[in-house]
Amino acid sequence: MEELLGGVQSCENKNILNSLLEQGDWFARNGRLDQSFRAYSNAFRIGVVPKERITSLVAAFLEFQRNKLCKERKEKTRAQDFQDGNNSEAFLWCSLCDCMFMKPVTLACGHTFCQVCLTEEHSFTGSVECSKCGKDVSEDLTSSVNVLLMNSIQKWFPLEYQQQVKKLQGHDYLVRNDTKSAVDCFTQVLCASTKDFRSFCWRSDAFLRAGRLDLALQDIEQACKLRPSSATTFYRKAVVLANVAKVEGVLSSKHEECVLALLRSSALAPRCDRYRQQFTESLHQLLSPTFTNLNRTLLVLKLDRAPEHDRMVEIEKQNPVDPQGYFTPSNEETESNRKLISREGDANDDVFYSCIKNCDETSFNPKCENGAVDDLNNENLKEVEDFECKLCYSLLFQPITTICGHTFCRECLERCLDHRVECPCCRTALEQYHLGVRNMEITEALELILIKYFGADYNERKKKYQEKISAVISLGKDDNLQVPIFVCTLAFPKVPCPLHIFEPRYRLMLRRCVKSGSRQFGMCVGSDDPNKNFADYGTMLNIQEVNFLPDGRSIVHTVGGRRFRVISRSMFDGYHTATVEWLQDEGIEDAEELNQLIQLNRIGHITLQTWCSQMSAEQRQCITNAIGPVPAFSENLQLLKDGPDWVWWVLAALPLQDKPKLIILGMTSILERLKSVIRFLQLMLTLQRKSMGAVPSTS
Repeated sequence: MEELLGGVQSCENKNILNSLLEQGDWFARNGRLDQSFRAYSNAFRIGVVPKERITSLVAAFLEFQRNKLCKERKEKTRAQDFQDGNNSEAFLWCSLCDCMFMKPVTLACGHTFCQVCLTEEHSFTGSVECSKCGKDVSEDLTSSVNVLLMNSIQKWFPLEYQQQVKKLQGHDYLVRNDTKSAVDCFTQVLCASTKDFRSFCWRSDAFLRAGRLDLALQDIEQACKLRPSSATTFYRKAVVLANVAKVEGVLSSKHEECVLALLRSSALAPRCDRYRQQFTESLHQLLSPTFTNLNRTLLVLKLDRAPEHDRMVEIEKQNPVDPQGYFTPSNEETESNRKLISREGDANDDVFYSCIKNCDETSFNPKCENGAVDDLNNENLKEVEDFECKLCYSLLFQPITTICGHTFCRECLERCLDHRVECPCCRTALEQYHLGVRNMEITEALELILIKYFGADYNERKKKYQEKISAVISLGKDDNLQVPIFVCTLAFPKVPCPLHIFEPRYRLMLRRCVKSGSRQFGMCVGSDDPNKNFADYGTMLNIQEVNFLPDGRSIVHTVGGRRFRVISRSMFDGYHTATVEWLQDEGIEDAEELNQLIQLNRIGHITLQTWCSQMSAEQRQCITNAIGPVPAFSENLQLLKDGPDWVWWVLAALPLQDKPKLIILGMTSILERLKSVIRFLQLMLTLQRKSMGAVPSTS
């Protein structure tokens, strides 16, 4: 009987548990966090609830926090606009730590951050996204320090640079677990700059390792105030709070504060599974009857701030329940931390307390706090020679920083890589640019420096570049403009012309045509005249598609366009250019001439089909692969620009020398062009018949 009653009771508890969980899920999906948390908390008091069952509550808390972050970002944007307007050197500051660049590294997207900020972000989250454009830049962590930016900071801001050196020295001490020396270095930095976010974080880490939880919490809270958008900082805070909560015991409000810090870090880094998992585990633990003080928990989590306490609460060493998975230190560390966290009487004897006290008594240097901005008032520091491209020896324009840390003009680097795929300064291999792994994005920080401090020179370079690009953009619109000429083969209107481009000069020409948007250039065959580099007639080619190969070569698919006659020849950046006159066919005004053209058009197309039919299958396939199938027949000659399409197809397919083809290309009479092509087709048919007749009989 007792077993039966026990089974009934168990079944009822299970039904109540499921009902409470369903209520919690429904409240969570509808954004009613208070009711949802109460329902889950009651469910935890009835039975065991797995972590996977609170997914809805986790999602609701994250959504609540994300909405709050959106409001904060709007307010920050308004404040940031004002701040940036008053900070003339904001472009030299890392957006991850709000400090001047410390070993600046320029990413593939063109944005620059401190090297240590990137590596630390990666160590916490497992991946790195650019905080400005959102691109995944994890593969850029191996990039070297931006040499030009580093030298500029060292020259323009020597005091700030020394502070960064001291900060890195402290970080090295921290890595070697020399917490006393690390705290000393970070404290010296904070004496000079009271808003150095990274120093507060690292000093908090040092205090945590030394067991000084009170000082660790004090520093990390200050860091959170300075950088409320840093997920790693709030994760650090959660670690410190977890250690404090372990010392204070299950009655401590630090449990809720720890969950709150993890919540914010998860919302700030939504793609980081580690933060979300830690938040889920901590929230699951907080819901257990041992930890939950429902009213206090709801107050802390919903209002996003913990109630104030006069001092940290110390309880008995033996806790009723040992919380698991709360970043917990060992028992020995716990006992040591318990003594350190409640230390009051002997605080003045503590070496760490002494470091901070000595810093507070040191006179504050406002010049260091402002990053030594006054140094830039000295015009002698701003030398244009420091920002010259090592390839063209002019002021950098559209600066590109390579993975090895050297900076060049974008066009200079592109042209250099056409010859050798390596850095011109240090010979580091740069295949990733040709492989398409890394784009050539302008280094934003350097461009802002050039515009601000060398504006006149930079605008002059920009003007010359725009004139060069405008000339390419206006191809075919202005008769006086120079047309880039590819000296290679004969091309014809409306006929495909596949190209394999490998010469550096033509790589440059192709890039300019593509980037400018004109997507066209002239094609001419070489000339027999020693005084002329190419023939007097040519065809514009319209770029349809470009396939870049890993070694820098290109397979380009083009189609013939307008014909032209060369007026004058010249050279530009290594490739040929020409002033041209566009060729237009003579109009058809006589009815008799039109009838003759229609008749010749029909005869010519029939002759073409006959010629093609007598080819071998291999020959037809070879021609079709190169220039496409035979164009369809059309009788509307007056509507066809440059005459019948099949005429140009025949010229491309006929096995003739370039000279007769060039003569036909330059003709402006459709009638004469038709007659000439038909004569050549008839000649080819005659040769085919003779060839077939010369074949001996096999019978």
